[in-house]
Amino acid sequence: MKYKVKPGQNLFDLAIIMTGSADNAFELARVNGLSITTALKGGEILEWETGKEPPSGTALATAYRPDGEENDIGIGEMIIEQTFIVH
Repeated sequence: MKYKVKPGQNLFDLAIIMTGSADNAFELARVNGLSITTALKGGEILEWETGKEPPSGTALATAYRPDGEENDIGIGEMIIEQTFIVH
């Protein structure tokens, strides 16, 4: 599975999106030859190993947009109750 990084995203954001769990951030870093603290750039392509897809029934956040907005900010840039609103 490949994923194009959006500005402001980090490995923990991508682990949740790509695998359903932030626990996989370290493995995602290893697979892509990165450090867990690497600052990602918008437009980079990261890969997740085939065969390590999330368990059946895991909900992936592939179409998530905060409060329905069409923007490319990562969760690290969101502000609770302003750009990150849970309904």
